[in-house]
Amino acid sequence: MCLYILQDISFSYNRIRVLEGINLRISRGEFIAIVGPNGAGKSTLLKILDFLMPPDSGSIYFMGKKIDDFHLKSLSSIRKKVGLVFQDPDVELFSPTVREDLAFGPIHMGLEENDIDERIRDVSRILNIEHLLDKPPFYLSDGEKKKAAIASVLTMDPEVLMVDEPTANLDPRSRREIVSILKSMWKGGKTIIISTHELNIINDLVERIIIMNSGRIVKDGNPMEILGDKKLLEENNLI
Repeated sequence: MCLYILQDISFSYNRIRVLEGINLRISRGEFIAIVGPNGAGKSTLLKILDFLMPPDSGSIYFMGKKIDDFHLKSLSSIRKKVGLVFQDPDVELFSPTVREDLAFGPIHMGLEENDIDERIRDVSRILNIEHLLDKPPFYLSDGEKKKAAIASVLTMDPEVLMVDEPTANLDPRSRREIVSILKSMWKGGKTIIISTHELNIINDLVERIIIMNSGRIVKDGNPMEILGDKKLLEENNLI
């Protein structure tokens, strides 16, 4: 099933064009890496896919429905199906404890207390952060913060999980743990979309790579095709 269809999407910040002519289809169950140099438009595209902001022009379809109204109330049912983990986990970890951060989303979804507790238990067990639940987020390491931020999105049980730069600034062990979590979520049936400029983590992880540069999609293909094209990677400042 096709989850997203983006047709000729463009977007600008303060009159500076950061996305231009984006055409993209994403199917349920895919694991996609959006790669490109800094400033390529990767993070902006994720925010568009998360319906955090409307494009300047073009059309977005989600699960067969054209999205015309980007007001929060109109998007409430759709936003429950998608979740975005920002590059900086401190953006999402703002409560006195990790447990409260994990509860924040489900509370605002209107879930019962027992259901919220069950989701926190399940997600913290899967991500192996049970020992962090009662700690203040600012005491955590970078790797622990990243896992807690992912957990805070997973407690809302989105169908689509997006993670911006999932392994940035992490030590090797934390990188392996995050990669393992993403792979586990994908095998569990979620659609996973990540943005990164670290090619070494995606070769055996994703099934599709989208290269962006200067706000445009340069290439869209499988890992073998794209990672084997040295000239393409050099031209887009990826190696």
